[in-house]
Amino acid sequence: MGSLVGGLLGIALASALYHLALIVLGGRNAPYRATFRAIAYVNGAMAWIAWIPVLGWLGAWIWGIVLEVLALREVHRTTTGRAVVAVLAPLLVMLLVLGLLAALVLKLFLETKEKSPGLI
Repeated sequence: MGSLVGGLLGIALASALYHLALIVLGGRNAPYRATFRAIAYVNGAMAWIAWIPVLGWLGAWIWGIVLEVLALREVHRTTTGRAVVAVLAPLLVMLLVLGLLAALVLKLFLETKEKSPGLI
């Protein structure tokens, strides 16, 4: 039950981020529910590949990005470029935030080590 709720919340969050990106890019031509439906269909379509041992998750992730781009392009009747940016922008923002967080933690770690070299 928990994975079902988590999966639906993940789809809802991804759909909201993609929809917001499409609004910013000027490519939104359908309501949020259409975006949610498209992303839900994509997740169902890529589930079959995720079970493959070792590299299944990677194949599902890449195939999922491709399907999300195609789904958003068709549902919103927008360009492929806008759909690509809408799908990749949230990922790039998340990676940027994680990189900044990692840099902050490293900086704090190094400052702590300089102040008390015997503890670490």
